[in-house]
Amino acid sequence: MNPHYYLMRSKKILRLETGTSFDSLSPDLKERSLTPDESLQMDQEQANWRVVLFRDEIMELEEYVEWLTTAEALVEEEYDFDLTAN
Repeated sequence: MNPHYYLMRSKKILRLETGTSFDSLSPDLKERSLTPDESLQMDQEQANWRVVLFRDEIMELEEYVEWLTTAEALVEEEYDFDLTAN
C-alpha cells in the first residue's frame, strides 16, 4: 500500500506512511484537517496536482507537527483559506 495524503488547513497536505492511519492521529491534528474524517484522502498523484495548481505544500507527519510550533503556523491559522476552490 502506498502513502496517503490529507488536506489540512493552511494549505498543507499531510503525508502519512503506510501503517499510519488517520484514526491514529491525535484529536488536535484531526481538527486541523479540512474534514475531521478520512473523506478527503488523496493518493500521491492527487496530492501532487494540488501542489501544482494551488501551491499547497506536502509535509511528513513529524515535519507538520514541528511546523505547527512556528510563528508562520500561528499567523496562517488566523486566515481562512478556501481550499476547495476549483
